[in-house]
Amino acid sequence: MEGDFEADFADIRELQVFTDKLEKLVQVLQRNVDIGQEIQSFIARAQRHSPSRLSPVFEDTASSLQTSILQHRVHSSRIQSLISRAKGSAMLVQNILDIRATDTAAKINVRMRELAEKNARETRSMSVLSLISAIFLPAIFLATIFGTNFFDYVEGNLHIASNFWIYIVMAVEN
Repeated sequence: MEGDFEADFADIRELQVFTDKLEKLVQVLQRNVDIGQEIQSFIARAQRHSPSRLSPVFEDTASSLQTSILQHRVHSSRIQSLISRAKGSAMLVQNILDIRATDTAAKINVRMRELAEKNARETRSMSVLSLISAIFLPAIFLATIFGTNFFDYVEGNLHIASNFWIYIVMAVEN
């Protein structure tokens, strides 16, 4: 279908792994910011107890450190944005998969209903055939037995042939 989106549960898992890695990276950046702030505090204390001629070195170092901290915060903010987008994409993929699953379930339900209706029709047909068989089978059985040469009417009396047992054996075997 035009514009169809190929996705499966592996895609969601990959987005979750990606998001987990980004969250770990945010933690590392935050720890770097914390360490940078501790170093700034140490530099400020060291500058107070150092000769004034070292002041420009401390100020350059503090400025570089402040720039680094700001860059880490910017990177952390951008990564937070990526995390948010990845979670949104994962939700979108999950929604697409849910819609497809619902559509497939609806199609399966329609097919199951068709099969149930067909089964009901076949059951009614088999019931009719069973009823017809129950009515005519005894008559067919009697007609078959009396249509053989095992029985003979002589002067109004019924005589059974001596080899009738062969018929019984054959009927039981089948």
